[in-house]
Amino acid sequence: PILIGLMVFIRRIELLRQELKQVVRQDDLTGLLSREAFLEDFRNEFTNNEEEISDAFLIVDADFFKKINDNHGHIAGDRALVAITNALKKGIRGTDRIGRLGGEEFAIHLRHVNETRAREIAERLRKNVMAASHEAEIPDLRLSVSIGAVFYNSKQDVVSLLTAADRQLYKAKDNGRNRVEFEFREDFSEAA
Repeated sequence: PILIGLMVFIRRIELLRQELKQVVRQDDLTGLLSREAFLEDFRNEFTNNEEEISDAFLIVDADFFKKINDNHGHIAGDRALVAITNALKKGIRGTDRIGRLGGEEFAIHLRHVNETRAREIAERLRKNVMAASHEAEIPDLRLSVSIGAVFYNSKQDVVSLLTAADRQLYKAKDNGRNRVEFEFREDFSEAA
């Protein structure tokens, strides 16, 4: 009886460990991959991918999100984040990966896509978010996002890739927000 009890206890601990690992991998508000899980998966794909690469990496940031929280409260802000999440999920393909980096910032990895198609998808994501304003159920709310995107067709240093996408995001914000700024680079190691 003690051995059986110990085996049941050990099995229960293993199940709880697996559940905890899943909770840590998933953002509790949006259901998307957490920052850590998204970046871990992204790095693993880079490390283990030996085939020819043609991908894009996007950083998506909700425009003027602080105003939503300040003017409507944090519960409304959460509803806006869920509406943005749903709009982004509708705009990506089954092969793409999306995660919440934190706050109102998201990351999307468009896999096996050419530059033209990557631009089309990024623009569709931006338009989907604008169309989703009503989902947040906040009167007179106009959701929009700025997107920094990088298309690449060769192995990249992940940190340089993230930096380049972030740089494009700030360019989108500086150029008026609610827009996509795209960059194509073959060698990010030389990026300024």
